[in-house]
Amino acid sequence: MNLSTLVHLQVIDLSNNSFHGSISFIKDMVGLKHMTTLHLYRNHFSDHIPQEIGLLTSLVDLKLSQNNFTSQIPPSIGNLQNLTTLYLWGNQLSGHIPQEIGLLTSLVDLELSTNDLTGEIPKSIGNLQNLTTLYLWGNQLSSHIPQEIGLLTSLVDLKLSKNNFTGEIPKSIGNFQNLTTLYLWGNQLSGHIPQEIGLLTSLVDLELSSNNLKGQIPISIGNLRSLSTLHLFENQLSGHIPQEIGLLTSLVDLKLSKNNFTGEIPKSIGNFQNLTTLYLWGNQLSGHIPQEIGLLTSLVDLELSSNNLKGQIPISIGNLRSLSTLHLFENQLSQVTFLKKLGC
Repeated sequence: MNLSTLVHLQVIDLSNNSFHGSISFIKDMVGLKHMTTLHLYRNHFSDHIPQEIGLLTSLVDLKLSQNNFTSQIPPSIGNLQNLTTLYLWGNQLSGHIPQEIGLLTSLVDLELSTNDLTGEIPKSIGNLQNLTTLYLWGNQLSSHIPQEIGLLTSLVDLKLSKNNFTGEIPKSIGNFQNLTTLYLWGNQLSGHIPQEIGLLTSLVDLELSSNNLKGQIPISIGNLRSLSTLHLFENQLSGHIPQEIGLLTSLVDLKLSKNNFTGEIPKSIGNFQNLTTLYLWGNQLSGHIPQEIGLLTSLVDLELSSNNLKGQIPISIGNLRSLSTLHLFENQLSQVTFLKKLGC
């Protein structure tokens, strides 16, 4: 494939085909001074991404995702100063994310997920202050999440899940005033959930599950009034579930299972008029199931099993006419008068 004679080309889109082999033909594109868009995604290209990619300095949009590229991301990618979109996700890229990524100061959307990348997130990532989307999920990245990530104040969507990150969630995440999605699940993060989480008032989806987080849910979580999904399951969280959680009246999906929560289920859960899924199973919750549970008339899935709940099941549970799953096993509950209201 020789494109060197097509000197007026601005857009090359070969996506969604069955091309295979290397992309050594990149070398023939160096003379295409007007080319702003190169889309090779969803093919069967393989081998490494050539260093010559860094000579395509007019590029604004580069998408090489969903191929079989191997080896490292070439450091020469740092030459693409005009790049706003870089998709390398869904390949078999390995090695470290190059420090040179921090030179791409025009980047708005950076997606490197589902590869085999290792090592740390480079601190130079903090230079990408126009970034709205950062996807690094599904790699083998490790060490701490750098504090410099908090410099990305334009971020709307941040997904770092399914890696091997350790250490605490950096307090600098409180700078993400525009963030709507935060996925840190499936890592080895430890320490407390920072109080600064309550500054992310635009958050819609917060998923911190399957880590080693400990301590209490911060009271500041009650500030996240736009939240529809809150997943904190499979951690080592403890203490009472705060009453302030009842301020999250937009919640649709709440999963706090497999932690060490104690005390009673807060009555403020009755505020969750839109909730369809409530998982509190696998904790050490005690006391009675509150009558307010019957206010959750949108509930489809209610799982309170494997706790220390006692007393009778509240009759108000019969109001949950949309319920398809009810798990109350492995508690200390008694009496089943509520079954009459359910028509059993």
